[in-house]
Amino acid sequence: MVADSIKFSAPGKVILFGEHSVVYGHPAIAAAIGLRALCEVTRSNEETITISAPMLFSDQTFTISEKSIVPTELESFKHILLLLSRSHENGFIPKVELSSSIPPSAGLGSSAATAVSLTASLLEFYGHDHDLETINDIAFESEKITHGSPSGIDNSISTYGGGIIYEKGVITPLTSKIPSSTLVIIDSGIPRQTKKLIEKVQKKKDVEPKNVQTIFNKIEDITLDAKKYLESGNIRQVGNLMNENHELLEKLDVGIPFISNIVDFIDKTDALGRKLTGAGGGGSVIALYDDYEYAKDVVSDFVINGFDAYLTNIFETGVKIEE
Repeated sequence: MVADSIKFSAPGKVILFGEHSVVYGHPAIAAAIGLRALCEVTRSNEETITISAPMLFSDQTFTISEKSIVPTELESFKHILLLLSRSHENGFIPKVELSSSIPPSAGLGSSAATAVSLTASLLEFYGHDHDLETINDIAFESEKITHGSPSGIDNSISTYGGGIIYEKGVITPLTSKIPSSTLVIIDSGIPRQTKKLIEKVQKKKDVEPKNVQTIFNKIEDITLDAKKYLESGNIRQVGNLMNENHELLEKLDVGIPFISNIVDFIDKTDALGRKLTGAGGGGSVIALYDDYEYAKDVVSDFVINGFDAYLTNIFETGVKIEE
């Protein structure tokens, strides 16, 4: 008998090192954060599957069937619902509610975290045997609907948690020994445009191949050094490398004045390091601290000035069941 309510949550992510160079075969490091997506599945009294996502569409519920039309933001989740409902055996109809503390379009893996939490909840609801690999594979297929040709970083981090190194399509777990650290995330409020930023860097590489390749090589050196410092627990060196990585991203012209203003504000604080995370051109800036109470004050200052800012730890737990 299915439980009255099944809930799974999954974390968002940040790219700590290696943006843009990763597109050209260089390594990148990503980590799970404490901001999470949550899926609650209950047994419906209706004859059709329904889904609601108040963080995207307040007070709206959508019916899911082969012929139903849903907003673009829900297409990937419809895919998961139909995929798993076709093979269910218990005869139950799910009622799905999605929620999330991860801001959308901020480069923090919101869609992947939601897909992972939805997949895990539905597998449990239908009584399917499942493991993390199964959850990850299904979520990855849904991410293709959202992003076209995703790397697999977002869904992998959201499923397994912790940290990973991604290089040339290969994902390797990364074990961090840094002490409990605090990450401040500041959402610029400017939606990232990953595809356009990748194209912009490609054009710059076409015009300045040697210069851009030199930047990529330096980013790779920083990423590999960061791996060593994360594994050995040297948080201050990790912060220094974040600063260096950001300056190189600026040289790739993916920064914007508004992001620079956020970075300038952070530089007036006691941050160990800061950088944009993701493609740039908007999205989010991250800053690393080793004092929780101080970091809380930094977040408050940003909020007072009209920003959406968040306080979280990194290398958090992956998908998990919630009571």
